[in-house]
Amino acid sequence: MMRDKVHIEDLRLETTIGPDSWNQINPQQCYLTMEMVTDFSKAAKNDELTHTLNYAVICREVGKFVGSRTDWGSLGNLSKCVTGFVMSNFAGVDSLKLKLQTRTGHIRSDDISCLIEENRRKSEEISIRGYDLLHISNLKLLTLIGVFPFERLQKQYVRLGLELPWPKQVVSHASVGSLIEKVVEHVEHSKFLTVEALAESVAKVISSDSYFTQHGDLPIGVKVIKLNAITATSGVGVSCVRSVNELKNLKKPLILPEVGEYETTNGKPEVILHNGLSVAPSDAWNTAYLAFGSNVGDRLQNIRTAIELLNQRESIKVKSTSSLFESEPMYFKDQESFLNGCLKIQTSLSPHKLLECCKEIEYDELKRVKKFDNGPRTIDLDIILFLNKAGEPVLIDDEKLTIPHKRLLERSFVLEPLCELVPPNFVHPLTAEPLIDHLSQLYKKGNDEDRLLNLVPVGLSGSTVNFLKFQHVTEEEVFGSMVGRGSKAATLLMAIVNTTPDSFSDGGKNYLDINKQLSYVKEICSQTLRLHEKLIIDVGGCSTRPNSPQPSEEEELRRVIPTIQAIKSCSDLPSDKVIISVDTYRSNVAQQAINAGASIVNDISGGSFDPMMFSVIAANPNVAYVLSHTRGDIGTMTKLTNYEEGQDSKACEYIFDKICRTSETVTTRAIGRELAERYFAAINNGVARWQIIMDPGLGFAKNGNQNLQIIRQLPLLKNFSCIWENGDYVSFRNLPWLVGPSRKKFIGKITKEDNPSDRDFATGAVITSCIGFGADIVRVHNAQDCAKAVKVADALYKQLP
Repeated sequence: MMRDKVHIEDLRLETTIGPDSWNQINPQQCYLTMEMVTDFSKAAKNDELTHTLNYAVICREVGKFVGSRTDWGSLGNLSKCVTGFVMSNFAGVDSLKLKLQTRTGHIRSDDISCLIEENRRKSEEISIRGYDLLHISNLKLLTLIGVFPFERLQKQYVRLGLELPWPKQVVSHASVGSLIEKVVEHVEHSKFLTVEALAESVAKVISSDSYFTQHGDLPIGVKVIKLNAITATSGVGVSCVRSVNELKNLKKPLILPEVGEYETTNGKPEVILHNGLSVAPSDAWNTAYLAFGSNVGDRLQNIRTAIELLNQRESIKVKSTSSLFESEPMYFKDQESFLNGCLKIQTSLSPHKLLECCKEIEYDELKRVKKFDNGPRTIDLDIILFLNKAGEPVLIDDEKLTIPHKRLLERSFVLEPLCELVPPNFVHPLTAEPLIDHLSQLYKKGNDEDRLLNLVPVGLSGSTVNFLKFQHVTEEEVFGSMVGRGSKAATLLMAIVNTTPDSFSDGGKNYLDINKQLSYVKEICSQTLRLHEKLIIDVGGCSTRPNSPQPSEEEELRRVIPTIQAIKSCSDLPSDKVIISVDTYRSNVAQQAINAGASIVNDISGGSFDPMMFSVIAANPNVAYVLSHTRGDIGTMTKLTNYEEGQDSKACEYIFDKICRTSETVTTRAIGRELAERYFAAINNGVARWQIIMDPGLGFAKNGNQNLQIIRQLPLLKNFSCIWENGDYVSFRNLPWLVGPSRKKFIGKITKEDNPSDRDFATGAVITSCIGFGADIVRVHNAQDCAKAVKVADALYKQLP
């Protein structure tokens, strides 16, 4: 096997090889590099030149040979002639790799070269390609390329390298000037999203040149480097090799169209883009995600009206809504704050027709007045994403519409609600990164305006909607290094006011004595509102302890309605700080309590005891609903604490990124699934997501150890999500959670206290832990003392004053 080589690098030669950079026929300086395989073992052994290739002689003779003609016609012709001269005149060259380069062959490239290989022995050890190569390197061009919104706003530099085959039996290679002009024209007028698509499209353009259509199935190589993509590098990119036959079968690469290229005209169907392919909309239902925002007038009513108007269209079905968020205005700051969120819809409309529909709702039906960009608005409906009937993303970029929305990735008030509606593995169509990762990156920037408060409506003060405000805390923020940097929303206190004679804790204390009940409420408020801005009073007239006898509906109404009316009408209580809740699982009691002034319905059954409960909540859109987990009924729940894996339905796929399938998480998964079933039932019966507060139901169909597990794993429940077999997705992200451990039996078992009222001190410790694990509301009997524990927990875990 020959291992010895003689090298000549960058031998300068000057001759005419065709047009120069300015398309003039003048002599050009060329650079010749040769790698010659030989055997110089004898020369090395005897230290003599007799048995080796004399590179000085080769350089001199090649120089004379090149100078023997005034015009070689082309770089390729000179390369082949020099190769033949060396192989004919120097017998010691067994094989040759030759590179001949010009740096002045074209104004667009400072490196055009020919690479030729020849083998005298034709041995198996040295394999030679059936073609030579023309290299065109360092083509620096401006083009619109990239997936990020800011990359779509201006062109950027890319550097191309082309590797073009040249059959050995053919004298001349493809025309350098012609190929470069074709590539320049294509690249500088393209709008590709990825360098992969750009590289393959350039290969396609080259393959269409007549030179390649005449010379068989040759491989074409293209390399594309983005010069400014990552600042820590000189460039990043891709390369590919495609045969001419492969490129024949490849559809002609499409460039994102200019406006008007695919609009509906003369009744012809509009054509939309999906990953560079034309797709005509059909009668099938597509999926779209809309962002909404309002900061003029009754913001929530504007949003509800817009949703109703969308649903009234036969071509649109609103499938789900996000939570409701409040955000400070961007761009133009001197205006009111916005209510924001997202919708998932199904539609038979094309993207442009859907846009027309949204604008009709904005301007014609809700009378939006646009005085300037990013100004106040009654309603704003933006198309964020659009998926065809197969669930594939549709890409549009024209003067009327851009999908995905070009500012999606810079707006937490769009990304956050959108992440409630799509699974965590849903990727942005352009960046190919999960949306949830983009949201995390946005939060890591540390901008306070990116951390949003989600709002739950709790009644009216005159014509103004009152809201409870919460902030999502991720599992990583609770368990990881971000403890104390999550939610900045104060934990809410819910004080229990029982009007029953048989409550497990304080039964009969104020039974049917309105004056005593009102005095008790006043006392609670005077103590707790020193430390807290708001207080929820939860009025209950029906004991829900296991196996307790249940009063009639009439009796429950007789107990709770007068108390609610008295609290609501009491001038000594600050109406803007005291929120009334009714603790009931009966729909009629809930409705009458709402009429009397209740703003929250606290239902321990999650709507399972009374099928009309969800209809009542849906009919009262300014009322919040606490959806609790339980099993069975009051008489059977204590027997239904088996959460073994066999009990865990396979009807959904869990998305617990951080959960291992341990015995302790079986209960958490099962409770999450069962709560998701009740959540779906509520949503399908018209309850808005932003009305819902979740409750894991401590003590209801759970034993003591399971209650403790639920508290420890509350972050997992708060971040629970699953996909049902039919493709529906549910996420608990951003939903506020109420936890009610107060005086429960499992606490008494730990502290060995049989009397529930003796458990207040331990209750304070438990609710502090609950807040540390992410509870948003804690429900307690002794509100005065627990208010202090809540305040300390907020200072400890949320860094609130």
